[in-house]
Amino acid sequence: MSFTPLIAREICVRHPDLHLFSIVVQDAEVGVLQAQELNDTIAAAEQAALRDDAQRDAHLAAWAEAYKAFGANANRTPCSAAALLERVRKDGSLPCISPLVDAYNAVSVL
Repeated sequence: MSFTPLIAREICVRHPDLHLFSIVVQDAEVGVLQAQELNDTIAAAEQAALRDDAQRDAHLAAWAEAYKAFGANANRTPCSAAALLERVRKDGSLPCISPLVDAYNAVSVL
């Protein structure tokens, strides 16, 4: 399977320093994730979400500005990392969905 992400030219012109990374996972064995390692990563992400982090906040503010430029309301539809941070701060933990999604969410928060 081949996958080539396409980015609209207008986005590249408006945000010349934009960097994107795509991963395609096919036929992955979700069970290969080590439970303790995953739990440790989730715990680290939850702790990180509660700490002040100027670099992270600046990164998320830049995403909010990009969302505004696309015509979206970043307060109503924030990027996934901002939404996850808010959820951890509100609920005290990341949502538990599946090992693969949980790992992705933890990395997003970190």
